[in-house]
Amino acid sequence: MAEAAALELSSPISQRRGLQENLAIALLLFGGVFLVAGWFVGVVLLWTSNLWTTRDKMIGSLLLPGGLLPALVLVAFPISGSSTQSCSGSSSGPTICTSTSTRSGLPLLLILPLVVIGIAVPIATAIYLNWRLNRRPG
Repeated sequence: MAEAAALELSSPISQRRGLQENLAIALLLFGGVFLVAGWFVGVVLLWTSNLWTTRDKMIGSLLLPGGLLPALVLVAFPISGSSTQSCSGSSSGPTICTSTSTRSGLPLLLILPLVVIGIAVPIATAIYLNWRLNRRPG
């Protein structure tokens, strides 16, 4: 009988949500934005918690690693490019200048859906992990 009580106390079902789980969710969502290493700390907290299943941990780790950081990078640096100007002419004739610009990066029609996905997936993952903790018995 004492063994059954000890086993019940040590089982994940009887454990309650704590600071570790709350920090894990927050760092998985915002850790990459504020401190790049923060997202990795969130993953460690997620995997060392006994309150989530392996499936929950895989979802929290693999659905858009970095949290909101990839979306922020896309918004901050969507298009890169350079421009050059060259002029030619003589002292007796007009000077002709030509400007050349090159644009590289992703087109806006591709950036917008990627930003939406980059914001929606980490938020949905945080909501899912929170929901999984709240529906635990005990």
